[in-house]
Amino acid sequence: MAYYDINSHSNRWELLSGDIYGTRNNPVYETLRPIYQHQSAVAYAAYNDQLPDYLKGTRKGHTKGVLMAGKGHNDGTVWLQHSVPRFVDDLKKEYTFPESGRENGQLFLCISFRLDVVNIIAHHLHVQAANVYQTNYRNWTDRFPYFWRLLRKDYIRNPKYFMISLLHTRTKKRRVFAMAKPPFLRTDIYTQELRHKMDDDIVVQSWKNGAGEAQHQFCQRNYSVTDVMTVSIKTKAGRLYFSSREDHSKWYVTRKKALFCFSSLNRMKSQWSRGGEITCLLDTRPATLFRNSIANSTSCTMNKRE
Repeated sequence: MAYYDINSHSNRWELLSGDIYGTRNNPVYETLRPIYQHQSAVAYAAYNDQLPDYLKGTRKGHTKGVLMAGKGHNDGTVWLQHSVPRFVDDLKKEYTFPESGRENGQLFLCISFRLDVVNIIAHHLHVQAANVYQTNYRNWTDRFPYFWRLLRKDYIRNPKYFMISLLHTRTKKRRVFAMAKPPFLRTDIYTQELRHKMDDDIVVQSWKNGAGEAQHQFCQRNYSVTDVMTVSIKTKAGRLYFSSREDHSKWYVTRKKALFCFSSLNRMKSQWSRGGEITCLLDTRPATLFRNSIANSTSCTMNKRE
C-alpha cells in the first residue's frame, strides 16, 4: 500500500517513507500526537458515521474526522477530515489504523486555524449531524459554546439551514470555504447548492459502489457536474493508476478556477438525506495537483461555456 502526501508547500505528490499503520513519518499520527500523548490542554471530538467495531450508535451525518483544539503551548485549532470508516479507534490508547482501510483509496485533509475558529467548525458539525463518539472536555472550552456543546453531545436539534463560512488558515492565511449540509434538507448538494457557489463546472471523485443509486453526469449550459473514472498519481517513480471504484475518497475540483474541495458526501441519491461537509481550499497548488490526477472522467458533450 502506497502512502502519499502533499502540504502547503508541495508542487507534487511525495511518496512517504513511513506507513499509515505506524507512527514514524506518518502525518496522520503526527497531527493526532497531542491527543495520544494526553497533553492536558487539548480538547477534542472524534466523529464518524461508521464507528469502530466495539461501539454502537449513529446519526444522520455522513462525515468523518477529528476536531481538536488547545490552549497555551498548543494554542490553536486543528481540523482533520478523512474518508476512513472506523477511524480513529480509542484515542485514549495507542495509535492504530484499521485493516479495512487498506482495501480502497482514502483521503485525509488537515488544516490548522486560530483557536477561536473551533467554535465555527463545531457549529458546522452540529449542522451536519456529525456522529460524535469520543470527546475530551477541558474547562477552557466553556468560552466556545458550540464546541462545548459538541463535547457534551448536546446537539442542535434538527437544524434546517446550510452553514457557509469563509475561514483562513493559521499560518499563511489561505482562504478556506466551508459548507455544512443538514440532513433535514433533502437535496443534492453537488447539482443544487454548489451550482450557485462555484461559478464553474466541477469534476467529482466519490464512492459510487453499492446501494443508494449512483448519479450520472449533470449537464446544463452554464453548469456541469461530471465524475472521475480513473485516478492517476504522478510521483518521482512514475505514474500510478487506479479506478475510481477502488477509491473511497470524496473530493472535487473546478474546471478552471484554483479551487480544490474535500467532501464527505458521495454522488449517490441516498446521500440527499444525509448531512455532510464540503471544505474548499482556494489554492493553486492542490487544485492543480488534483486536477492533474484525473486520468479519465465522464463528460458533457453538449455543455459548452461561452
